Amino acid sequence: MSLKLIRLAAALLALSSGVLAQEGGATGPSTLNPSYKCDPTTCVMPKCYCASSNPPGGLTPAKIPQFITLTFDDAVNSVVEPVIYNLTNYHVNPNGCPLAATFFVSTQWTDYWRVQKLYGNGHEIACHTMNHIGNPPVEEIQGSQIALNHYGGVPKNSLLGFRHPFLLYSTQSYQNLASLGTFLYDSSMVVEANTPIWPYTLDFGPAIGCVTGSCTGNFSFPGLWSIPMPNLNNPDDTINTSMDPLATATAPLTSDGILAMLKFNFLKHYNGQRTPMGLFLHATPALPTIEPQRLTAYMQFISWTQSTYPDVYWVTNQQLLAWMRNPTDTQGSLTNPALGCTIAARDPSNAEVCDGVDNKGDGNIDIGLTESCSYMDQNAYFSSCFGCPSKAPNVSDPNPSTTSTRHFIPDAGCPNAGTWDPVAGQCVNLKRKVAVAGEAPFNPPPGIQIPGISNQSSTSPSQGSKSAAASRFDFSLALALVPAAAFALLTRHA
Repeated sequence: MSLKLIRLAAALLALSSGVLAQEGGATGPSTLNPSYKCDPTTCVMPKCYCASSNPPGGLTPAKIPQFITLTFDDAVNSVVEPVIYNLTNYHVNPNGCPLAATFFVSTQWTDYWRVQKLYGNGHEIACHTMNHIGNPPVEEIQGSQIALNHYGGVPKNSLLGFRHPFLLYSTQSYQNLASLGTFLYDSSMVVEANTPIWPYTLDFGPAIGCVTGSCTGNFSFPGLWSIPMPNLNNPDDTINTSMDPLATATAPLTSDGILAMLKFNFLKHYNGQRTPMGLFLHATPALPTIEPQRLTAYMQFISWTQSTYPDVYWVTNQQLLAWMRNPTDTQGSLTNPALGCTIAARDPSNAEVCDGVDNKGDGNIDIGLTESCSYMDQNAYFSSCFGCPSKAPNVSDPNPSTTSTRHFIPDAGCPNAGTWDPVAGQCVNLKRKVAVAGEAPFNPPPGIQIPGISNQSSTSPSQGSKSAAASRFDFSLALALVPAAAFALLTRHA
């Protein structure tokens, strides 16, 4: 049995046991906290910002872009990769930059090389603990940051976001997060859909009710941003959920129902204060073997926003905060550096570098450069451009000893859009194309086919060794390795 199949089976078993379980279901209302008080004359950018329903910079809502954040929680591996690529690979924003998402990654069951692929293609990687622990201790938070930096190739200076697993937090867990001094924001607090609010800093405590956690005691964390998670409402304005939307609270799950619900929520934002909308997902429920109608609806919704509204930007959380610190109207946002991008290096003249990117543009990624790491005693399997440590990264030792000659990426990454070569241990300059408005950024790797949706996928194989058909065969075989009882748990909607 191939190592790839073992990894797939292990990941699916983890899903069935709840390691990657859905979190943040329907919650009660979370309205503005009546005790919240913040003086905007003393709380000023860039380090402090009061909670508000009004756009920053005194701008008029109708004259600014509508921002949507697409976020994913939990492990990144080959099982969920097709869902991710089908949602992220086919769209560009009005300024020509590709749609960018934020991934809150828990390192258990994660394939670090696949994290590096996401980062290399312009997405944001954020932390979600190592073992998916609610109310996490500092070791869980810091350990995930270290492992994603060292083995996922994400510069430490770019790992700035955090989401609490199960959206379960406390004053102590926020103190743990703030004590590290390396995080810019947290995004774990749910807010009622009818309570529009922009991100704000926690200098003066929470501006919204702590419905999924506890904010007792001295809940003040100067300079730490909170990016609220607006609930999704049903078309009758009752609460649907905060994550992984349903068609309605009671009706059977259909793609049309989900799409209608997403459009309803979008229009509340767009025709109101244009506070950011979020589509907060786990990729697992949208797997083609579980509930493919979810993925169909998500893809249709993204296409609808991009084809119907010329002022909608799908951005990462870091891009959203950067725009807030330098807000511009719709026209000015076309050239706002906060929303800019650098298309991944792809040109036949490039050398192949182990960075998760198809540098030559020939459909091959990191051929012969990644290493497969297997730790049967820890039930851990992953690939990495940075060598295999003596054991899998864990809470007690997130950076185990190694005999590898590979070099970890510098904390600040490479200057001037350079690329880190972990084999040579240096930054190299590769040829890149320039973002062009309306032009697809690249041909994505093969994914699943959704009826009624143009896949636009090339037949370029991951690591240049498998066809799309072979990848689907591997996936089916991996499913067969999962006991029926466990898979029943996996496929049941939480």
